[in-house]
Amino acid sequence: MHLTAKEEHHKKLNEVERCYATIACQFGIVKGVHGKLEHSVQEAIELNKKLTSVNKRQETKISNLKEPHCWSGNDYP
Repeated sequence: MHLTAKEEHHKKLNEVERCYATIACQFGIVKGVHGKLEHSVQEAIELNKKLTSVNKRQETKISNLKEPHCWSGNDYP
C-alpha cells in the first residue's frame, strides 16, 4: 500500500507523539527519584555532621584519659 505524503506525515507525527509521551513519563520518574536522592543526601550530610561531632567528643575523652594524672599519696599512672 502506498501512503500519501499527508498520511506519511501523520504517521510520523503519531510516532513523535508516542516518543514524546514516553520521554515525558520517564522524565517524571527520573525527577521523582532525583528528589528522593537529594533528600537522602541531605539526611546523610546531617548524620555525618552528628557523627563527626560525636567522634570529636570521644577523641577528646580518650585523649584526656591517656594524659598522666597526679595522684595524691600513690604513684598510680
